[in-house]
Amino acid sequence: RSPIPSPSPSPRSPSPRPSPSAEGYVVVTSGTCQSAGYKPLKTATECRAAALALGYKDDWGPHGGYDDVVDGCSVRFGTDLFQNPVGQCRIGANTPSWIPLLNGKTDCQCSVYQPCLCEDLPICQCHDSYDWKSFGQTCSTHCMATARHQYGVPYCHPGAGSSSEPCGRKDCGPSEVRCRYSNGTSSSPPTIAPSPSPSPIPRSPIPSPSPSPRSPSPRPSPSAEGYVVVTSGTCQSAGYKPLKTATECRAAALALGYKDDWGPHGGYDDVVDGCSVRFGTDLFQNPVGQCRIGANTPSWIPLLNGKTDCQCSVYQPCLCEDLPICQCHDSYDWKSFGQTCSTHCMATARHQYGVPYCHPGAGSSSEPCGRKDCGPSEVRCRYSNGTSSSPPTIAPSPSPSPIPRSPIPSP
Repeated sequence: RSPIPSPSPSPRSPSPRPSPSAEGYVVVTSGTCQSAGYKPLKTATECRAAALALGYKDDWGPHGGYDDVVDGCSVRFGTDLFQNPVGQCRIGANTPSWIPLLNGKTDCQCSVYQPCLCEDLPICQCHDSYDWKSFGQTCSTHCMATARHQYGVPYCHPGAGSSSEPCGRKDCGPSEVRCRYSNGTSSSPPTIAPSPSPSPIPRSPIPSPSPSPRSPSPRPSPSAEGYVVVTSGTCQSAGYKPLKTATECRAAALALGYKDDWGPHGGYDDVVDGCSVRFGTDLFQNPVGQCRIGANTPSWIPLLNGKTDCQCSVYQPCLCEDLPICQCHDSYDWKSFGQTCSTHCMATARHQYGVPYCHPGAGSSSEPCGRKDCGPSEVRCRYSNGTSSSPPTIAPSPSPSPIPRSPIPSP
């Protein structure tokens, strides 16, 4: 099951290692590239370049597709190169019996008998109060800001993503590079430059705050044609329509004067559903039902005590689709089950009862304002001041019937 089916003349001798490191590359002989704080090589070209830089020969390979060979770039006998794709190696697959300690079954790890060749990462330079942790565990690699980063330098965070595993979030944003902790695995952080911002244990795709962490997210414009910013409750509770796609979210952000340096991304239990923004630049598009009340959220967001309420706020404003102002018949009381509603169904020009005409909505809910479905020739609209209990002044109704009996009756 190995591309080199017979052992070297001295089968139990470790693979020769000309140099433990070279500019941009390093040799790993236990664990994996990632666990040692380095980056795995992904192509045969990278693998060959690393081997030559480190003083190995390339008499054979790089080849891949072997279940018993560690993923990434590795070498046997100092001359034979392997480049296995991620996920190819199978723990327990048969491997040459001359490799000691394995009893003929691979562990998919680097070793002195099959060293891994890895890409070295730059040493992290982070803000002074950075704790180097994700979900309570010190990580070997982090995301580090480059010169053009919005928070300046030095600045770091463990990474973005949806994993709930310690150190499992690996994605870095624009103007960020992956870096390694100065000693790779030590639990005590190195001495680094002073910090412009604090950093808690991240539980969010943008895991640490802006330089002024308790300042609200900048809001260039409270509204724009077709869109509006909401900073409390939700889009729906404020009488607006939530945005449902990343394309809509980006369009709303640009129309409202925000930037789109990152995202929109979703899948975060601690982020309000729909389209929202942090720091004026980082966009989120969470599907409906994704946010979980009580999920862990960054501790720098005030009043929440580290637990999300799944609401819009000045720290994470929601971007919503504006609805047309309701134009309803004169005797309409704006209520459903005794409660004034923020949104309603409004007749369009071809409606059977003419215009103006409104009703709260159809559906089976028995909750006040819980029926949201609009019928043919109707659109959802919003009450003119969103939440006021007194109905707005509107034009007299041309309809002879003061309260028309609709097939979707007002409860």
